[in-house]
Amino acid sequence: MILVTKRLSALFCIFLLSVCPARATDVDNHKPDMEAQGLAGDLSLTEQKKEDELMLSVMKKELTRNFDKLKDLKPPVHFIAYRIYDAEASEVSSCYGSLFTRKNRVKDRYIQVEVRVGSSQLDSSHSTSGSLATSVDENSFREHCTTIDRNPLNLRTCLWLETEKQYRQAAEKYGHVVAEQGLTSDDKPCDDFSKEDPIATINNTKFSEFNLDTLESTVRKLSMIYKDYKDIETSWVKFDIDKNDRYFVNSEGTAIADHSMSTFFITGATATADDGERLRLDHQVYVPRPDKVEEATPDFEKATKKLAVNIVALKKSSPSEAYYGPAILNNRAAAVLFHEALGHRLEAHRLRRLYEGKTFENMMGKRILPTFITVDDKPLLTEVNGQPLVGHYNIDDEGVPAKNVTVVDSGTLRSFLLGRTPVADFPNSNGHGRCQPGGGYQPVARMGNLIVSSTKQVSEETLRQHLIDELKKQKKPYGLMVEEVVSGETNTSDFNPQSFHLSPSLVRKIYADGRPDELVRSVRIIGTPMAALERIVETSDKMGVFNGSCGAESGWVPQSNCAPSILVDGLETERTHPGKNVKPVLTPPDIE
Repeated sequence: MILVTKRLSALFCIFLLSVCPARATDVDNHKPDMEAQGLAGDLSLTEQKKEDELMLSVMKKELTRNFDKLKDLKPPVHFIAYRIYDAEASEVSSCYGSLFTRKNRVKDRYIQVEVRVGSSQLDSSHSTSGSLATSVDENSFREHCTTIDRNPLNLRTCLWLETEKQYRQAAEKYGHVVAEQGLTSDDKPCDDFSKEDPIATINNTKFSEFNLDTLESTVRKLSMIYKDYKDIETSWVKFDIDKNDRYFVNSEGTAIADHSMSTFFITGATATADDGERLRLDHQVYVPRPDKVEEATPDFEKATKKLAVNIVALKKSSPSEAYYGPAILNNRAAAVLFHEALGHRLEAHRLRRLYEGKTFENMMGKRILPTFITVDDKPLLTEVNGQPLVGHYNIDDEGVPAKNVTVVDSGTLRSFLLGRTPVADFPNSNGHGRCQPGGGYQPVARMGNLIVSSTKQVSEETLRQHLIDELKKQKKPYGLMVEEVVSGETNTSDFNPQSFHLSPSLVRKIYADGRPDELVRSVRIIGTPMAALERIVETSDKMGVFNGSCGAESGWVPQSNCAPSILVDGLETERTHPGKNVKPVLTPPDIE
């Protein structure tokens, strides 16, 4: 599982688009003018509602036709779900006042078909040892892309073809599942699929308009900030605006249409240190409404200048050495620590899988964190202390209403995050089944808005003083202040050690004798979950928010992590591979 900023996550995401052929006639007799109106974002609220109703009716018609046939076959299908994502992407970026990219409402559509063979007690999703799995992938759920017009027969044809493929794969997987019954055992047997009440809802949303010309002017202006910093080699300023229309139906009667939009301001720069190490800093800000970008431009300007100053300072800094001792993780960095060390291990579907480490499987009702720490996941929350949360959603990707869940209460484990895969003592979903829009992945339990709170708080200044006190107590010459973390990664399987690592972008040495702080580079935080979480001494009273994109079994999903700064009496770091580069021979050009 990997958590990164939005721009970095794109490095790991590749979408393969294919077009499903349509037949010449339209047996549903829908008028071509409905097709010509484009995506729902181009419509009025009344027209959008009609469009949503049309999409759902076409999907339900094809699902019913296929389910009525497949439920009587051997092996039988007990559940089908269809998901359609209409995506619309806009982007504008600049370097030194010059336009790099400009994309205006680029449209794509993705369909996902989920077919479950067997029964809710035992079906094709059941984890197998792999000894019998030959041609069937453990994650055989795949996407099929279709044209973006509104031809109902074209859409039904794509759903039909993908349903056929998914049934054959699920039927083969179910054969392996049945063959292994009695050969492997579940310590706590559970059904493979939970029973949930069907819902029907159309979220008729009208989004704020945005002017791409205005955004272009903004990035051109902000990108000129970097021209004053001669040590910077490359730099960029960018706005990403993504809109998603989601349509969902299943064989239980659920039918959902909803719409979401997100805007990100992104900036970054690179430089080469004197010893050849390649350096890079990134900064991003989530802006829920693109029409509010102009109001936030002064903040974007400050962030861009700060990043430029920091990467120049990093270029002149020294590489770190391996370290173990007291440290402070600034609030956003602490949020990523909780995400990697704790959050992924509370996603309940992993308790059902073979070859998982299952760190907290038998810890319900036991203390796993200091007693002053409480952890919630609140997907229904839209902001924290005025900071917007990108992990907000109302209904998950399995058609279940989202719920706010307290997973750790005063240090004690109380619950897990659940999709529709039950675990012992938790037979139902709490609305955390999520998957990447348009990705070829089946939904599993995932975090939404992970929020850490504390009853043992001090000011940021006092937290720093307590770090110095701890250094003197342990007779350490210096400790670390981790200001920013750009990404993190963890392992939960039993093939490798239960460990995690974080990749900080800004780390400073804090000296016990009062010398000025010293910026260092090439730092990677490493550790094992239970040991790292036990080292928390106290927290600050200032909450920070890390809005990013988390990659795991069900693809990349938007996710927020919120936490105060934390003081730990023991943090382990190692020096990263320096990524040596050839120092430039030529100086950069003067920019007038």
